[in-house]
Amino acid sequence: MRLFTGWKITRSGLVGVTKIYSEIMLNLLKKNIYILFVVFALLLGLKANAQSVEVYDLKTPLVVANVHIKDPQSIDNRLIYTLSTLRQDNITLSWQNSYTKKTKTKWFVRLQYRLSEDEQWQDVKDKNGRTVEMVTMQKRIPRKFDNIVLPQECNNKDFVQVSWLMDTYSKNKGGYPDIVFKNIRIKSDFDKFFGQTAVVKVHNNNDDTKADLTQINFNKIPLPYVFPETKRIVVLSQNIRDSITIRISGSDAAYFSSSITSIEGKYPSKTLTVSYAPKKEGHHEATLVIDAKKLPRPIEIKLNGICATHTSYDADLLPDADIQTNKFSYTIPVFSNTDYQYRINQETSKYQPINIKYKWYRDATPMFVMYDTVKKAEYCAALLSPNGATTLEIELFAKDKIDIDDYFGSPKTKTMIKSGQWSDVRNWKDRELPNVEDFVVIDKGVNAKVDKDVSCNTLILLDSAHVSINKSKTFYISNNIFYNKNAYFTVSQQLLSSRWNYICSPINQAHAAIFSLLNSKRDNETWLMQYNTGHKSKLDDYWSEYITDPQFKLLPAKGYAVYTHQDMEVKYEGLLCPSSVSVQLVSTPEDCWNLVGNPYTAPLSSKKLFEDIDGRIQGNAIMLFDRNTKVYNPVIIDAKEEVMIPSLESFFVEALKTSSEITFKRTHQYIPKTSDQSWLNNNYLNLSVSKGYDWQYVLLGMNNESEYGFDDLDCHKLFGNSESMPDVYLKDESDEYSVCVVPSYPVIYDVGLYIGEDNNVELSLNNLSILPDYVYIFMENKTDGAFIDFCKQDKINIDLHSGTTDDYRIHILKSLDIEQSKYEQSGVYLWSDKGRMLFFNEGLNNIEKIQLLQGDKTIFVENVDIGKVFSYKLNKGKYVVKLLMNGKWSENINLSI
Repeated sequence: MRLFTGWKITRSGLVGVTKIYSEIMLNLLKKNIYILFVVFALLLGLKANAQSVEVYDLKTPLVVANVHIKDPQSIDNRLIYTLSTLRQDNITLSWQNSYTKKTKTKWFVRLQYRLSEDEQWQDVKDKNGRTVEMVTMQKRIPRKFDNIVLPQECNNKDFVQVSWLMDTYSKNKGGYPDIVFKNIRIKSDFDKFFGQTAVVKVHNNNDDTKADLTQINFNKIPLPYVFPETKRIVVLSQNIRDSITIRISGSDAAYFSSSITSIEGKYPSKTLTVSYAPKKEGHHEATLVIDAKKLPRPIEIKLNGICATHTSYDADLLPDADIQTNKFSYTIPVFSNTDYQYRINQETSKYQPINIKYKWYRDATPMFVMYDTVKKAEYCAALLSPNGATTLEIELFAKDKIDIDDYFGSPKTKTMIKSGQWSDVRNWKDRELPNVEDFVVIDKGVNAKVDKDVSCNTLILLDSAHVSINKSKTFYISNNIFYNKNAYFTVSQQLLSSRWNYICSPINQAHAAIFSLLNSKRDNETWLMQYNTGHKSKLDDYWSEYITDPQFKLLPAKGYAVYTHQDMEVKYEGLLCPSSVSVQLVSTPEDCWNLVGNPYTAPLSSKKLFEDIDGRIQGNAIMLFDRNTKVYNPVIIDAKEEVMIPSLESFFVEALKTSSEITFKRTHQYIPKTSDQSWLNNNYLNLSVSKGYDWQYVLLGMNNESEYGFDDLDCHKLFGNSESMPDVYLKDESDEYSVCVVPSYPVIYDVGLYIGEDNNVELSLNNLSILPDYVYIFMENKTDGAFIDFCKQDKINIDLHSGTTDDYRIHILKSLDIEQSKYEQSGVYLWSDKGRMLFFNEGLNNIEKIQLLQGDKTIFVENVDIGKVFSYKLNKGKYVVKLLMNGKWSENINLSI
């Protein structure tokens, strides 16, 4: 096979110009090895004779062992190699130069390049910007050149020439030095991006606009702190050759850290956590540097953090001041995202309205302004400092001189002063139990036992304070938790025997030993596993081997499965997890399910969780495992509906194909007694299969942004592991659904049913009240062709045999808009399905006949019965239907089969 065409004889000899045919190109591109398309001519000797051209197979770098040039002038003073560098990057040359003969004049050997025969030769520079050359008349020690990199403009080119210019600094030649080249080696890296520059963009995790991030301002935090301050950012990338490097530089770099230091090029999107963990007070600055090969310049993001000594929870933070006028202001250092209270007391006889202006700053930059007016002698305002705020300015304005007694600091606290039950008023100072708005202090050494569902705003544990939460009890803490020395929590959770329990640890550093310690006290065995998305086990599923390492850490917001032979009360001890916990979701071609959970000591509100979960998982749905029935039921996270998500339980979510994550926050907790408690969706149709009082269901919804077929608004079916409890799902030709959302009517799906053993079950449709008027539902029995009116009979009893069946098909229909109708809606339904025309008259109008036409041809004219589905088999095509309604023929109604 010919590898090149055309020979050109010049004064410098023979130059071969590479023309590689496509067959060789394709074979070579399949190899992730050095690929350098080379044709070269070596012109040696005193005469310009054509030398043979060697063509390498390119599986290894081009290597030339020895070239000896006695007379440089005979080849126009140049040794030339002609290359094709298509899809090549990082082209390097290595060689060794020497000379064997002394001369009267100084000669040099200089590396040069050009991109066409019409261009001038350009010097190659080393990394320090110096010309790459050897000079004679120095010691005759061989000069070695290693990995000299050609300029980037030489990458991905059809034609590149490199040469060594051999010349003298003197017009008087004074003889030739016999120049020797040894071990010439040319190599390169394969570049699958055809020389395109790398692209990296960085934005805040929750920024839907994906604006470029240039600076991260951390909250001002107290020292000491419980958990470092963190920010989540997303790194988007294209054309990454190897990996993206992440580092932090600057004088305060030790106080900042990144959760990862590199990102493999195969990930187009990656979320990372940047943490601020100062060791001393002050303003701290550093730079987050993100770089990659062929990135035009590194991305630099400024990091700013502020830390100050923690102030006492009962300290008055107002500076000493003597107010002598009707206008006055305070400037108060504050911590970010922290609750404060400003109180004013005036003597009733001296009361006057006072206007107040609150102005929040980050250093000298204004952030937020709010106004209020004192309308009574006693005034109290609850204030939450914004994220990033460091200072609050309070300005007071009045008509006359201001005469007040005021306070600014933490809200008034309620203190537990004796160990015992939280609900016992005798254990509280002033015998007053706290409520959801209160700051609560647990005094030194006090052991508080949470025996009922309780709540508070902020919790402060003094030295050696301990809070013990009984199993199945809710402890709602809406804001922060502050720990002094040796303070901690104990959280109890009940595990049921002879079944899998899906758990989520509430403690920041829980270990697997908590299960083995319990087993050592009694004759019981437990098994702990985690779900490894996309990584199959020996049993051909995605569950891990049994976790036997007692030091294995249970991470908050990550789910685990525990099996126990006996009922068991497990106790988690330590510090509760941070107020915000994120979980990176994994998606593989084989598996997209991830086991995550609620790490807080109170249920989560789906309504509050919506903002941080919307568009991050399939169907915005979580799959809760019912440990009694051993099946999974979906809950859709919807901003218009509040569903409670159980505390300390884990659940499956189906990750999107693109990289995403879920963030759980303490602010997502359901506020006790603020709405009706519901554990399931009521805004979606619920198709359920039940056995006795146990049920499993699938959810159906409608959204005009969805598509027919599986999309991001749907969620696949996740099957349980019960032999006696059935599973129900919707299915089309390619997918099985637990959540199905469609854009419009008609909605038609097969209903799949699975059960491990023979049993009688009930199939029913719930939440019918959410349907608009004149929507009709049929359940078709595909075995006998009967259509069951699910608007009149919403239940079917079925004798299921072990295995899978899809004998039923659901049809959800909207009535036609027909001009001849006596009513706003006609109550007439016309649709096609599986090569059939289907028709139903609800009976609101008198339909005497139905006519079917294809073009000018009448297929049939038939009488129709009220309340009965009319079915007619048709060939694929376009048809027209006319109805004789109330004595008049309707306009054409188009129908496609």
